[in-house]
Amino acid sequence: LNGMSNPQAMAPPDDDSMTARYYRSPLASRGICTLSAFVYLTSLLLFPSLPRDLSCCPLQVAQLGLHRLLLSPFAIGSLLNLLIGILVFVQIGVQFERQFGTLGFFFLFNLLNLVSNVTFTLSSLLLAPLFPGFGLLSRASCSGGLWGPVLGFLVVQTQRSPQPFISFCGLFNVPTKLYPLFLVLLFSLLGSPVLDNLCGLLAGWLFVKGHLARVMPRE
Repeated sequence: LNGMSNPQAMAPPDDDSMTARYYRSPLASRGICTLSAFVYLTSLLLFPSLPRDLSCCPLQVAQLGLHRLLLSPFAIGSLLNLLIGILVFVQIGVQFERQFGTLGFFFLFNLLNLVSNVTFTLSSLLLAPLFPGFGLLSRASCSGGLWGPVLGFLVVQTQRSPQPFISFCGLFNVPTKLYPLFLVLLFSLLGSPVLDNLCGLLAGWLFVKGHLARVMPRE
């Protein structure tokens, strides 16, 4: 009975498999990953347009599609994005959830996501007339997936880290405080959009500097 009531008891403590890591993850981190996988499978099997309907598209948000500001992390268009996003999110999310608690972490996840998407929407609307060739208001420029909140959490983590350098895949060292920006530049070289990722970094920076402290729930 204890094993059935406690998910962590379903995985042996020394088991390092993906299933064991899943059951050892705290509630909010596990729930966000599960919901991401569920939405992806639903879109794959039943509603192919679901990721497009949930992603943060500035033009659609400006037309009062405000649900996109909160639901865009679950707008995952490919299996590769889903797997990479979950793997990275679990590693970061578990640390923050243990620090802030389940409710605090869930609130922070939504806060970073909301600030990132609002900034992305406003920036796109303001910059689109100045750079019409970039297609900032097109469907291709929509923001979605877990990377926005992940980058925000990564900024908080690296800015608070006492380590001066962090290794990138064991190949070379990068200054810890510049590591999130390095990842954004690297992803941009691989074809990833830049503006929404920069907005994710900005959300994390605003939290580190205390500008979002007033809206955080008190313990």
